[in-house]
Amino acid sequence: MLGSQEGNVSIRDDPDQQVFTVTINNLTAGGSDIYCCGVNISGGSDVGDWVHLSVTDGVSTVGDMTVQRGGSVTIPCFYDDRYKTHVKYWCKGYHGDSCTPIVHSDSPQEGKVSVRDDPDQQVFTVTINSLTAGDSGTYFCGVNISGGSDVGDQVHLSVTDGSPVLSVDKQEVTGVEGDSVSVQCRYGNNTRQIVWCKFGGSCAAVNSRSLDGRPVLIRDDRVNRFFSVTVGALERKDTGWYWFDDGNLQIPVHITVKHADSVYTVSRVSAWRGGSVTIPCFYDDIFKTHLKYWCRGRQWSSCTPIVHSDSPQEGKVSIRDDPDQQVFTVTINSLTAGDSDRYWCGVNISGGSDVGDQVYLSVTDGVSTVGLVTVQRGGSVTIPCFYGDGYETHVKYWCRGREWSSCTPIVHSDSPQEGKVSIRDDPDQRVFTVIINNLTAGDSDRYWCGVKISGGSDVGDRVYLSVSDGLSLLSVDKQEVTGVEGDNVSVQCHYKYDFGQRIWCKIGGSCASEGSESLDGRPVLITDDRVNKVFSVTMRGLERKDTGWYWCNERKFEIPVHITVSQTTTATTSTELTIKPSAPGSTPTGANDKEQRWGQVLDAALKAETGVLYLICTIIAIQLNWCSCRKKGSNQREAEGGANTNNLAI
Repeated sequence: MLGSQEGNVSIRDDPDQQVFTVTINNLTAGGSDIYCCGVNISGGSDVGDWVHLSVTDGVSTVGDMTVQRGGSVTIPCFYDDRYKTHVKYWCKGYHGDSCTPIVHSDSPQEGKVSVRDDPDQQVFTVTINSLTAGDSGTYFCGVNISGGSDVGDQVHLSVTDGSPVLSVDKQEVTGVEGDSVSVQCRYGNNTRQIVWCKFGGSCAAVNSRSLDGRPVLIRDDRVNRFFSVTVGALERKDTGWYWFDDGNLQIPVHITVKHADSVYTVSRVSAWRGGSVTIPCFYDDIFKTHLKYWCRGRQWSSCTPIVHSDSPQEGKVSIRDDPDQQVFTVTINSLTAGDSDRYWCGVNISGGSDVGDQVYLSVTDGVSTVGLVTVQRGGSVTIPCFYGDGYETHVKYWCRGREWSSCTPIVHSDSPQEGKVSIRDDPDQRVFTVIINNLTAGDSDRYWCGVKISGGSDVGDRVYLSVSDGLSLLSVDKQEVTGVEGDNVSVQCHYKYDFGQRIWCKIGGSCASEGSESLDGRPVLITDDRVNKVFSVTMRGLERKDTGWYWCNERKFEIPVHITVSQTTTATTSTELTIKPSAPGSTPTGANDKEQRWGQVLDAALKAETGVLYLICTIIAIQLNWCSCRKKGSNQREAEGGANTNNLAI
């Protein structure tokens, strides 16, 4: 490789790759101009190609694009770190001072034109749908500068009736770490040379083997006019925006490389000895037809496969794949303490590295709880502790410490407190709850849900509580949610960082992820707003059996939520007559039902008649008593009057 430098400009020639690169440092607005890449031909005419360099104030995008009428296009607009919190906009015109604003990032639309800002990647994207010839024109990616001149960059969009001169099937491509992805670009008859470039990086041409040190395979089928790029041995850092360039036109493509997020499950599951447990393993759409498996071991690279989806067992461990829901479930029966271990949900990648996610299974002697809960300082939290049949009358307690054998008891169910920490036992539901108020950083620790065994070893399960000063990593507005039969309830789970996928689980049941329509046969609607970091669950058409404990899960973090479904209220009268209307459109069926209803009505009427009769008799008795008293008083006055007359006569 040969190189030389003159001031701020340097040039490097790589004959093996048949490319020379020019690097310009300390760019200024004066550097904007038209340049030529040239090759000297001794004794003949030099050859070269032109490139237009535009130096902008911290915003850049592609230059010229052609797209087909009726389709859609996504245009990335990159900006400098200093503009992360600024409002971005998309307008039509040559410059921000005179163009017509169409959409702003602080009021994004979801119709014809929408904008989405990603400050972490320092890019905002504009998507235009249902393209027409009238959408052709010059546009401006702008960043609003309060009290100053806006900054931005220009892009020209041309909408054609026929096939575009430069186009791709998909602008969004997804791959898996260790695997490869391919992108095909179609081009027109007069296209000379196409290159593949990475935004913020360099470019590669046909027969190139690498791009910025990453392996690529680039081919150009001049007969069918297909330019294809295969990016191999994918790594997470390969995620980003790329583009095809034919010297005049560009078409951007975004590649997303996934790893652990492509297969995900709960981080920890507690189950009781002698019972069974079903663990869900969710996967991305691209893995629908892949082989799934379940293996055991601390390390992913050396875990021991137990069961595969192409030969599921029906004994101790079984596996079932549901491609429509993009989940496979593993059921383990007749659990023993020896089953406690780390396991992996795995997806086989032919010709590449398998992908998977880890779950820790804890088999306990009849007590289970959540694993890791994060809460905000100053708030409160409720922790549910579940226990098995036979422990209803036992004393429960909450203790603190790393080890079960040496933890310090804080509160017992036979002497519950109502201050900082309180405990409440519900034997009917076989759960006791612990409430901790006025949380401080000093409350962060390992705790244990314990059940006292007289004359034997106590049983329990561990939970780790983390108290943070700022927004907790995973939280809900309310841990107690109430609904009415037939109605809906919604729960919002807020997350601080996007560690991966969120899931919604029912304790003692299964789990569901974004896009799922049911949980244990009950209808749910699950959405995940990654911009505002809100995972929302709506449970619809509530029934009494939906009452119970659930939890939001993100990787190793969990937050429990209790849902109570109350019965629909009915109208009552003072005579305890309850009239329950029939469902709309329904008709009474069966003579027994009619007799029963008439019996209820007659019984109520009889009660009412008896009450009225009793009231009448009471009034008559009072009236008779009043008359009797009145007559007695009159006779007494007459007797006294006669005696007085006799005395006067004497």
